Amino acid sequence: MKKNLICGSVLLAFILSGCAGQRSGAPKSYSDDPAYQKLQETAQRIQKSLAQLAEAEQYDKMKNRPSQPRIYAQIRGMEQVVTMPWHGTMEQAVVKLASFSGFEPKFMGKPPVVPIVVQITESPASISDHLRNLGIQAGTRADIVVNPTLRIVEVRYTDGAI
Repeated sequence: MKKNLICGSVLLAFILSGCAGQRSGAPKSYSDDPAYQKLQETAQRIQKSLAQLAEAEQYDKMKNRPSQPRIYAQIRGMEQVVTMPWHGTMEQAVVKLASFSGFEPKFMGKPPVVPIVVQITESPASISDHLRNLGIQAGTRADIVVNPTLRIVEVRYTDGAI
């Protein structure tokens, strides 16, 4: 009886071990998946389209205010090239960029109810170029104005709307 019980247990163990799957040594890479590649391509196209839309919005805003200075040339004191990957609020990004150049950030007006979320890529650029990029992303919700003589970076909120 004991012998049959032991043989049955061993036989059952062998049968159940055959059901267990074997793991492959290498983890699966998603970069080889065609669906993942298409998703990445689509995400990049969306990001490019949003950047173009923000630039067009900024162009329309500047067309309505021709007397406003534009940041196309490098601002004295902000020529330093920095790499600052960022995804967060515009206010924090402005504070960080201003501190890199020794400028003081100031915020004027009523901020929007929903914070302005911006993104800076890993590409190195001058501090003034990063600030221009943030101004484009802010669109009509805020303007970024740099006063190099007073060493101030001002964020001027338009009306507190979304």
